[in-house]
Amino acid sequence: MKKHALYSAVMIFCFIYGGISFVFFLTQITLANSAPPITGRPPFLERFNETILPVGQDQELNITAFASERFMQFQTRNASYFQVLIFTSVFGSLISIIAGIAIYSLMRKKERKELTRSVIDVVTTPEEKLVLKELDESGGVLTQTELTKRTKLSKVKVHRVIKRLETIGIVAKYSYGMTNKIKLEKNVLED
Repeated sequence: MKKHALYSAVMIFCFIYGGISFVFFLTQITLANSAPPITGRPPFLERFNETILPVGQDQELNITAFASERFMQFQTRNASYFQVLIFTSVFGSLISIIAGIAIYSLMRKKERKELTRSVIDVVTTPEEKLVLKELDESGGVLTQTELTKRTKLSKVKVHRVIKRLETIGIVAKYSYGMTNKIKLEKNVLED
């Protein structure tokens, strides 16, 4: 039961993380598309020119051009980091959601097997359980003659048990020479 709770917690965490990452992606895409492009002189240049470099008009134009070029390089480099961040969040979101779905499906599959096993335990008689145990230990397939020898039940009893298990859908019976081959359906008792 502790494993089930752990798997459930991991699954919920995957879905939450995937959802938050996806919302982050959508927010960033929306902001990127709605933000106006920066044009003109960078705002920090005004203070830069006034406080640090008290120079003449010609030198100020050269410094302004240089700083504008550096600002545009900085902006371009940050845009590429921003794109990597956005696509990383999308990738993380998808991986988390896929992991959550995989954990959910594995848990459902295990629950179905446990339910099937408990239903079989409730519905079957001790002789039927003995036949199922022998079939399970042999890999799911035995002949009717081998079942009679292994279970030490009479031929008639084994025949009736197999007939009942066949009507419930737990085993299938196939002709095999002078006897029948009995096969577990979909490895019902498998863990």
